[in-house]
Amino acid sequence: MFVGVMSAVALGFVVIGVAEVSDQDEPRYWGNYTEGGCEAPEFGWGPCRSTGRWVSDDGSIVKDPIYLDGDVAEGGTVRASFRPNGWINDEENNIVHTPQWSNAGAWFPWLAAAGAGAIAVWYSLRWWSRWGRSSTWLEVMKGLSSQRSRTGTGPPA
Repeated sequence: MFVGVMSAVALGFVVIGVAEVSDQDEPRYWGNYTEGGCEAPEFGWGPCRSTGRWVSDDGSIVKDPIYLDGDVAEGGTVRASFRPNGWINDEENNIVHTPQWSNAGAWFPWLAAAGAGAIAVWYSLRWWSRWGRSSTWLEVMKGLSSQRSRTGTGPPA
């Protein structure tokens, strides 16, 4: 069951990565975010969520209230980006991103998919066995090579 769940998680991150790639041509606007307050965390644990006001550099877009993805600098103001359109957009999520998180969508889903996929493969190889016992990768490979030599399908010994 664990391998199935981790495989589904990996597939979910791949879908997010594909959506992010399709959104990369959407415009991203930069501006200044000023913290107005801090509300309770969304899931009941962790630090509070920063809420405040974001104004684009040209003043054409104002978002108040809006959440911040990242940390606020001294004085309560930080540069932040906003992408209003696309599959995964900031308009629907009501959020702006600090510079270090603005481009996380380009690499994070792929890194997370690779990690979840590697865990799924590792556990499936670890638990894979014909005789009902756990196997390591090395044991699986030795078992496959000994099977080939017995059936004559592998290279000569």
